[in-house]
Amino acid sequence: RGEYSVLTSRVGLTYRLTEQLATYASYAESVVPASLGLEPERGKQYEVGVKYRPAGFPGLFSAAVYDLTKSNITRTDPVTSMPSTIGEVRVRGLDLEAKAELPNNLSLTAAYSYLDSEIVENGTSGNEGNRLSFVPEHIASVWLNYTLEGRGRRGDMTFGLGSRYEGGYYFDDANTLETGGHVVFDAALAYKLQENVSFELNVSNLFNEKHVAYGGFGADFYNPGREIKATLRSTW
Repeated sequence: RGEYSVLTSRVGLTYRLTEQLATYASYAESVVPASLGLEPERGKQYEVGVKYRPAGFPGLFSAAVYDLTKSNITRTDPVTSMPSTIGEVRVRGLDLEAKAELPNNLSLTAAYSYLDSEIVENGTSGNEGNRLSFVPEHIASVWLNYTLEGRGRRGDMTFGLGSRYEGGYYFDDANTLETGGHVVFDAALAYKLQENVSFELNVSNLFNEKHVAYGGFGADFYNPGREIKATLRSTW
């Protein structure tokens, strides 16, 4: 029985310009095992970014740009149901994130990502220059929490509401089939029953929004519908 091993590297550096502002840069490599007879997926990423925490305001703002290259990506052919590999893909992106504690017991988290994907090499398929399937160009989210402080026998209660936006993407690397963008809302409730006991209720896709997440090969598949999860948590 043969064995496979590989050495990957990862390095990062952060430099604080001021008490409120810091920059960083990083480089990382990755390897993902593949099925029998296929080459393992390899990746490398360069990233630079900046983080800002303003004085006198409870918030954190960050921005980063990156260049990610992957080779030998394994895909399942929707026609033959057999695994195949894509030669090389590249994604250049921008990530923005903001976290802030607001007046009146409110807290906000917002994020945005731009992804410019490209198939660099793809054998004889002729898909070079196309966008990588299932990779949207824009992703955004926002989440707002409100905390009602406990009083007497009633513990703290936190109410959360947020939304997620995902732009359109292609179903295939030939870029002939695609879906449109969509917005999904989520909600959450957390209630502190005792010092170390809490109840949590999470609802994803609150309004049961439906869209075609995958299709064009004889059948269409929709996104997950409304999902409700309840958790009783105890720590000690």
